[in-house]
This record gives sequence, C-alpha cells and structure tokens, in this order.
Amino acid sequence: MILKDAVIHRPMKKTLPIVGLALLLLPCALPALSQPFSKRYIMSYHSCPSNCQGFQQHNVQLAESDNGVDWTEVPGFQPYSGSVPDVIMRGQKLYVFTPGKVKRFSEANGQWDSAPQQVSMVDGDGSPINFVDPSAFVDDEGRLVLFFLNSTGTPMGQDPAGCGTYPCTKYFDSAVEVDGSDGTQFVLEPGHRLEFLVEQGPGGESDPDVFHDGTDFILYVSKGTNTYAYRSTTLHGTYLPVAGLQNNVLTTQGGVPCGHYDPTSGQYWTYAHRQENGTPVIRLAQHDDLSTEVSNFSIVVSASIMGYSDGVLTESPGLCENLWLVTSSGERTATAIPRFNPNPASSHIWISGSEGGEFTLLDLLGRTVLRSRLSEDGPADVSTVRPGMYMAVLRNRTGSHHARTVIER
Repeated sequence: MILKDAVIHRPMKKTLPIVGLALLLLPCALPALSQPFSKRYIMSYHSCPSNCQGFQQHNVQLAESDNGVDWTEVPGFQPYSGSVPDVIMRGQKLYVFTPGKVKRFSEANGQWDSAPQQVSMVDGDGSPINFVDPSAFVDDEGRLVLFFLNSTGTPMGQDPAGCGTYPCTKYFDSAVEVDGSDGTQFVLEPGHRLEFLVEQGPGGESDPDVFHDGTDFILYVSKGTNTYAYRSTTLHGTYLPVAGLQNNVLTTQGGVPCGHYDPTSGQYWTYAHRQENGTPVIRLAQHDDLSTEVSNFSIVVSASIMGYSDGVLTESPGLCENLWLVTSSGERTATAIPRFNPNPASSHIWISGSEGGEFTLLDLLGRTVLRSRLSEDGPADVSTVRPGMYMAVLRNRTGSHHARTVIER
C-alpha cells in the first residue's frame, strides 16, 4: 500500500534555457489548457530517484504519444506519490489507479482531484478485499472494472506475491464498480481469473494487465523479467494459456507489462520494463501474434528520453487511448456518436457514425448471443437471432458504445 506520508521525489530535470525558464516564471505567460492531453495515447508509469529505496519513493508520471513509440510528458502534470499506476478514460473523466487509490481528472472543469481518493472493495458478502497492482478496463455497460492480485490476508510487510509459508496459492481476480461511486467502490466478481501455486520464494506472479484484441480478452502477468499471456472469451471468465507459447511465456525480456492491440496494423503492442545499464527503463515490442515468444524490444521511456537526471528509474507502464483528441489549433475533434438503426430491427442493424469494430449482442441476462467484426457503419446480421430485447454493443478505439435494441419479425 502507498504510505500516506511518503515523500515526493520529483525527477530532476535537465537545465532549461534561460528564455524557457523566464517564461515558466511569468504568471499567465502561457494560456491555460482546459485539458492537457493532446496526443492519441496516454501512458502512466512511476519514477524513482537513482538511489531509490523502495515504493515509498515512487511517483506517478503521465506521458503521451501519437504513435506509441515517441513519448513526452503530459504538459502541466504534477507527479504525486504512488506506485504501479494504471490509466483509463471513460466519458469526461480520466482515472489513474494505484493500490487502494484513484486520482481523477475531469474534462468538464479541467481539474484534478486535490488528492488521490481511497478505493474500497468488498466481496458479495460485504467483507473487505485487499488488492494490489490494479489494471483498469471499461466493460460493455460502461462500468469500470479492476483486475488485480488479491492480497487479502497478506500480513503487513510481506510481499503480496509471496507466501508466509510455502507453498501457497495466489489469485488474480476482478471487481466491478459500484454504480455512482465514480471509481471509488468495487464489488468482487465470483471465481478467479487466474490462480498460481507458488512453491518457493522470493515470490510468485504479479502485476496483471487486461486488454481486448477485437476477439478475446488478453491478460498479462509477470514474474521477474518474464511476461506471461493468457486469454478468455469473456471479461470475467477463466483465463487460459495462449496456444503455442512455451510455459505461457510471451517474453523473457521484461516484466510489469501492459498490452494494447492496434486494429489498424493488426499488431500487439507489449510494453515492459527491465534494467538497461543498471537502470530500469520501459521498452516496447510490436508483434503480429501472441503465439510466438517476443524479443524485439526497443526503449521508449527512460530518464534520458523524458529529460530526467541520470539514473532515475522509469517503471510499470499502463496505457489507454485518448478519447478527447484535439487538433493542433486546440479545437476539439468531432467524434461521432454511433447510432444503432433501425430499432426495432428484423434482419440487420446499421451503425451510423461508426468506424467499425467488434459488435456484440447480449441478452437480458448478459449472455453473448452474437459477436462479429464490423467495417465502417456495419451492418450487423441479426437474422438468426430470436425476437426479443437485447443490448447492442460496439467496441472500438473510441470506446464502448451500447444501446438497447429490439428484434422483431
């Protein structure tokens, strides 16, 4: 857990030119931005001084990129005490989750929470659940979901991925946001997404990251410099090994990963950190599938790239797409809201204002009755679906869009 009194150590910046320093010192010298995110992708990570003594000195950082390769700091973002962050956008809010905390940015008023807010989690009986290493996702109903290493019952000071007595079993679980809590309250989903038998120290698997590749939900976990990959057809299902991987190992070249699927190129982007010349850096591999071990990594975030002083650690990447894109002139890019027509429908559903994506039809019990990939505007063939009320869902890079739909004949 993050210590409340942890000291914030901001990475030392390289010396600014005198003119640049003067501009920074002039109040109102530059116009204020209503929101600071101007590139397509946003990365969360933590930094730590070169003499880092542990997570108490970790600080949450945000960077942005248009291509996933070239990263710069988010303008005006103030680092704060926190470790292993993950970032997600939903509606008019951006959320940065750390163990037991969330800090939110509102696009509506251009303000961050004054301080990270406490996040609570309970099981179905109301008993508290402790968790570490949260990974955030937005489900088909627009709710925030957290994947995490369940640390309930772990004594204070013990590695949550380790055991008090070996062997022991560790669980990766998921929880769904309580309506109206705005990312601060979650309820544990039944069952486990993954479980591992930890037979000996110093610890087992940790640091989950969940994403969708247009067909399946993908879950990364790590141990040391290994990243393992699993998949499931449902978000809260049991995640199984990816066929073709030896011992489920996607790479031995970095841990604490995050993943992204780029539908334009059809490639997976795997980010992970490892030491280079004694200092942790964040590296990226772009690859065509998950069935072959990955080794073609290149450094994308480091002390030198971000302009920090030598030796500053950069670790634990998290990634989301920017749904609030703006043009270079500062104007908001118009984003069409997909419309599902006709409604009622009999044989096809056309989705106007859409760039395509994965289409899913759910019954009133939340069961998937149809799934297909759509090109721009559709249509989705529902001719074989029984008449009734359904939830139509389209998921693409702009987010998850859904509407109640009636099928009748």
